[in-house]
Amino acid sequence: MGEKIIKEIISTSVLIDQGRMFFKNSNDDYGGEKPESRRGMRPKILDHILVAHLVAIEVAKCSDENEEMRLKLTSLINEHLGHFISIAQHEVGRSKSISPQADVTGTHIEISGLLKDIKDRK
Repeated sequence: MGEKIIKEIISTSVLIDQGRMFFKNSNDDYGGEKPESRRGMRPKILDHILVAHLVAIEVAKCSDENEEMRLKLTSLINEHLGHFISIAQHEVGRSKSISPQADVTGTHIEISGLLKDIKDRK
């Protein structure tokens, strides 16, 4: 297992716990024997971070030759990233942009083009 993927596994686990500070579990009786912070059901917004954590674990198990699995995992993480951002924007009240600059749409970005622009400036 590479050092980078181990860091991702740890980071996503920490993010889930940090998320619990902002998004409390439901107040039902599920897990009544657990510490208070672990009782109830996890809020949906944290499910998407949990998916990232589980993907990191799967990547760690996946051989370098298994390109099909890596593509599936990449697709899965991209899908859940979009869901997480949508829920987070609603949670912080940013379903609409506040400033006119933030409301301007971005453009397609190619890293190779950006790197070429830097070389051309020198």
